[in-house]
Amino acid sequence: MKVIFIVILIVFSTFCIGKNQTQTPTNSKKTQSSIPTQTVPEVKSPYSNWVKNETRYFTIYYPPSVANYEKFMAKIRFLLTGIDYTYESYAKVFGKEPQKLELYIYPSEDDLKLDYSTDLPWYIEGNKIFTFLDKDLNNLYPFTVESALIAYLTGKVNGLTLAFPSIADAYFRSIPRESVSFSDLLKLADSKDSMEIYRYWDNMGDLIIFLISKYGTQEVLKLLQIDEPSQEILKLPNVESEYQKFIDWFWNGGIFTGIGKIEEINLSLKLNEYERFYLANSSIRLHYLLDYYPVFFKSSLINVQKMNTNYLQNFFVVIPFEKRELYFFNYIGNFTIQPITTDEDFGLSVRARPITRNFTVLYSSYLMPIFPTNKLIMKGTIKVESKNQAVISDFPSADILIATGNFKKFTGYVNGTKVNFYYTPAIESPSKAFRDALEAVKFSKGYFIYPKEINIIYGKEIGTAWIFAGSTIVLSSESTLNANNFLWFLRYIFFEKIELKPKDSWALYSIWVPVCGAHSGKFSLEYAKEMYKTILKELPNTDHPLVDFYKYGPSPPDQRTLLYKAHLTTLFISSQAGEKAYREAFMEFSKKYLYKEADFDEFARILAEKSNNPNIPLMWHTWTIKKALPNITVENAQLIKNGNNYTLKLTIVDKNGFAFPFKVEGITWQGRRTETVKAFYTGKPIEIELVFPGQPKELVIYGAPMLDKNFNIEVDGVKISITVP
Repeated sequence: MKVIFIVILIVFSTFCIGKNQTQTPTNSKKTQSSIPTQTVPEVKSPYSNWVKNETRYFTIYYPPSVANYEKFMAKIRFLLTGIDYTYESYAKVFGKEPQKLELYIYPSEDDLKLDYSTDLPWYIEGNKIFTFLDKDLNNLYPFTVESALIAYLTGKVNGLTLAFPSIADAYFRSIPRESVSFSDLLKLADSKDSMEIYRYWDNMGDLIIFLISKYGTQEVLKLLQIDEPSQEILKLPNVESEYQKFIDWFWNGGIFTGIGKIEEINLSLKLNEYERFYLANSSIRLHYLLDYYPVFFKSSLINVQKMNTNYLQNFFVVIPFEKRELYFFNYIGNFTIQPITTDEDFGLSVRARPITRNFTVLYSSYLMPIFPTNKLIMKGTIKVESKNQAVISDFPSADILIATGNFKKFTGYVNGTKVNFYYTPAIESPSKAFRDALEAVKFSKGYFIYPKEINIIYGKEIGTAWIFAGSTIVLSSESTLNANNFLWFLRYIFFEKIELKPKDSWALYSIWVPVCGAHSGKFSLEYAKEMYKTILKELPNTDHPLVDFYKYGPSPPDQRTLLYKAHLTTLFISSQAGEKAYREAFMEFSKKYLYKEADFDEFARILAEKSNNPNIPLMWHTWTIKKALPNITVENAQLIKNGNNYTLKLTIVDKNGFAFPFKVEGITWQGRRTETVKAFYTGKPIEIELVFPGQPKELVIYGAPMLDKNFNIEVDGVKISITVP
């Protein structure tokens, strides 16, 4: 968020911190004894009972009423992980020396504004910053604090001041819900109306990442130091057309694919598990596919101390001033504050303890500033110095990983693959877990090409965490894992060796569901259907086509709906192909796309071939590009009486345009049934005909997951009930 600083010097504020005062003559020896001293009663500071934390640059205060409120304290802990280096970095890029500041954190915006009359999310007076972190929100990031720091350092406030910290979420967010024109964005860039900025927060996020990506960080920093940046933005070359070009690319897959790929990573790390600390240096070589500046993402627990170019860093990002093919980083990882929280409303990553004495797992942005891309890292070297045994992920891979610990180890072989099973002292029945893991490996080897050697690391000490890179899987769980659990996570051995297209991002979470179902029998098509239909009724606005999963995945309500739909879709299509065909198609697909960009439309084509079902590609296509489920209705009904029989002709229409097999049965008033008519709906209206051995009473349409509905039609005076279960 960008915080432009408004310095409002108010001599008489709503309240001020009092000082002890005495009225005493100073030029008389009698002062001490013969002249009485009049003492003004002490004016107690309204913050005197607030809880206080000290850092290098900050004295942080917050009310004792929230000192035991976990959601609020999680925000304080997160703030402490990176507030000093974030402030230091901003001060450097704005040409200022960081000074000691007092930071007063209120638990809500309303509480802040009870004490300070401000339209901004903070109030600044000298070296004191008064702001808030909403105690009830599940977002840990201190956007208000960061924007206040920008305002303090620049002495300016505009819309970019408020929105600049959104760069932290640039590649990890959902598509904006509001549509805003470029001209309106420019008005927001000049605005000091925080309510308007927050209303269009995601749109402002688009503007920030565009300006940085296209014109570089230094240009954006200049905009933070002026009152009305819109006019300067308009002077940038082809800015409006370039913005539209960027947004079209970004929300049509760019947020998922990134601007290039990592050609090589080299990392050297000196780890002290006892102090929960490491020193590291790394290099990353990039191949750009687009002419944009890069942004690197990291954990707030990493403090970058040096690069081979000038840079800006905050809690989550490192933004270099220059575009280079090769970047070098020197940094420290300080994990003394862990976990950030124990509140289960927050994600697993902030509830975990990445570094413990017996078990440490560092990966991706916990290891180094990482370049956002879906492309495989083809080569690299990772070196770690530790007193414990270390396991390091291999290349090519979608991620990087280091695990250290006081490991014990079993080794087994499954059809030519060596399985290294590491476990920590916390595991109570390691031999059973090892047997379960081997069972899962054996079953999964029937579906995809395995490397010659894999590592499975199993422990409990770091909390609940599932981490994957290359041929290594790390599983940490308070509960005991069984063969089904191991099988579910083994899919990453496959996905870590391919590249996904944006439209197929949903497949990572669902394509393996039928495999686990085949092993355990626990994944039911009927259950998946009921779960999806239930959430459709509860949260209809969270439904989207599966091909848009990458646009909505970071939003918890949307993600949950999409996951249910993804599970339902793969279970339904696999049921049309059969277990044997699904296994054979998966194996052929894995051979074809190993270390390549996969296309799951090709998976559907192979599945059609193996199952001898030519309708599968059309089903795959419609079920991934359409919202909701088939919504059946009946049109053009005709009833023809022929003796005791009635012939019903009608047209079945799916309003949503899916492709699916279906069946139709009729029931007479005497309870007699018609022959079942089977057909395939291609997405276009289809005519069917049924012969009833008596007057029709009811028609049942079933055979695929559909929206439940009951309705009546009347044909030639005969009422017929239609049921779609």
